[in-house]
Amino acid sequence: MQYILVWFFIALWTFVDPSFHQRAAAAKSPKTAKKGIFISILLWSVFDFLTIFSGMYGFAILGDSLAEPIMVYPYLANEILPLGLKGLFFVALLATIMSTLDSYLFLSGQTLGRDLLVKIFPNTQNNTLTRISTLAAALLGILLIIIYPSVIDLWYVIGSVMIPGLLIPVMGVYLRFFTLRKKWVLPTMIGSIGVSLLWLILGTITSEGMYNYTYLGIEPFYPGLTASIILWIFGKKEDGDLLEETDFAKDKMLE
Repeated sequence: MQYILVWFFIALWTFVDPSFHQRAAAAKSPKTAKKGIFISILLWSVFDFLTIFSGMYGFAILGDSLAEPIMVYPYLANEILPLGLKGLFFVALLATIMSTLDSYLFLSGQTLGRDLLVKIFPNTQNNTLTRISTLAAALLGILLIIIYPSVIDLWYVIGSVMIPGLLIPVMGVYLRFFTLRKKWVLPTMIGSIGVSLLWLILGTITSEGMYNYTYLGIEPFYPGLTASIILWIFGKKEDGDLLEETDFAKDKMLE
């Protein structure tokens, strides 16, 4: 039951995903961003509907012959599509993979290079840091897919480790109740992610199953979220603005 519940929390990935915030921030106005978000929610619902029902349709057709359920779409296409449409389908599948890979590698390079490393190496050109960060993100992705060949396991591991440390700090940007004092934001993120990662490692070492990550019968997501809540209680911001004053905020006020 707790394993299934974790997936509901992992669905909150959207709210802590840098790409979501970067794309919303790239809109020409808050009104455009809001409209885009509502349209995206509608499209997500349609995509999820198509994904689930196509998977069920594939299972109904292929049944017990489906050795790898995660490959239901290629198997289904190979089974029912004629030659021309089959080729178009697989090219479209490859295009989807490449566009997603390109988009997220670029976002990872931007986030790591321009948002983080530029503060550590201020004399290095932004383009250089972005390229190095993009390469590092690509190598990390290759390493993770070698360790976790199943994309479902990969989603679960990354979500269980990262979301507990990011959820409350990001919610604090929008909701005053969850706002942290500035000096508590980074410790909350690092502490919660560290607890989840440690729990994941202990579960991997001590469990008998190949992809069983529970330690003491508890999934790694929950200790991390508990640590985040505890740190939030100590670091909660009682009054003042939602956001600390930054150079970016000052520039916006002067415009």
